[in-house]
Amino acid sequence: MEDARVDAPPARYDVDHVVRAGRRLRWRHRAGWATAVVVAVAAAVVAPQVVARPERPAPAPVAASPSASAASPELLSFDYAFRGYQAGAFRVLDPTLVELRGTTAEIRRNGKEVGQLTVLRPGITDVVPGLLSTTPAEPVAGREATWAQFVLPGDRASDDSEFLVWEYADGAKAMVRPIAGSMTRAGMRAVAEALAPDSGSAAHLATVAKYLPADYRLITAGSTSGSSYTEFVTASMAEERMRRPGRGPAPGKIAHLIQIKAGKADDDLPTPAKLTCQAGTCTAAVAGGYRLTVSGQGIAASEVKKIAQGITVVDLNDRAAWPRVNDAIPAAAQLTVNR
Repeated sequence: MEDARVDAPPARYDVDHVVRAGRRLRWRHRAGWATAVVVAVAAAVVAPQVVARPERPAPAPVAASPSASAASPELLSFDYAFRGYQAGAFRVLDPTLVELRGTTAEIRRNGKEVGQLTVLRPGITDVVPGLLSTTPAEPVAGREATWAQFVLPGDRASDDSEFLVWEYADGAKAMVRPIAGSMTRAGMRAVAEALAPDSGSAAHLATVAKYLPADYRLITAGSTSGSSYTEFVTASMAEERMRRPGRGPAPGKIAHLIQIKAGKADDDLPTPAKLTCQAGTCTAAVAGGYRLTVSGQGIAASEVKKIAQGITVVDLNDRAAWPRVNDAIPAAAQLTVNR
């Protein structure tokens, strides 16, 4: 797509919690990104900008750190590791999610979602945090492969389906995870064998952030047609995750989190015409019947408001106009490769 979230909604994807509870993992990449419940009753404040497609290919990067220059450390890329492809009866869609761990995409058969493909960044050794039962598999494209399944404390089998983990390049792994028995071993192997990991494409966002608190870093970016989403945690938490074998959060919840979403409302609450903030969440209507939502956990409400006021929403109906993730976020709010 891995610290306990204080007074926050349940995490969209918490492997440790799911393993212990024996429940199937939630799919992080669905279009209905998880957001805090919004009650739009506060006084209106300055609204975020909404812009149509510019004449140039994409909006210029905004509010980059003054120290950002050619001599600056390289920013951690938030581009996709592969493109969608056909694998026999299965269709791997274009990726919708990129995280510190890697890139995730949905797998479909006959138009129905049956699983997900995750291609991890090189160097990640803990593919899926948790207790696993593993069985050697036939190599995939001549490289090591393994069948894996979660095992609950007490050596009890989990409800999760068996999934395939394999090495797609030196020091780099990927996995195919079916939804509860929706894919056979042969089907998973077909998806794995058809992967072209060097076929990546740029990931884009519909939201351009002018301001983010100095101590926060980008950890997740996702987008679908008409929707984009980002997550930020404190710099210390982000760095800790980068040091973990699986680049996921430590067991527990995340106490400090910023989420920015632009897309169709996923609730029945009214969307205010002007930016409206209450209880750490700000919302506003944007062109095309969409909603901007900025929420924060463990952060001052005034900071959440400041973030929302500085966001420009690019035409959500014109994905070609969206800037790349690394250009849409201030450089100071991104992790670097040469740390």
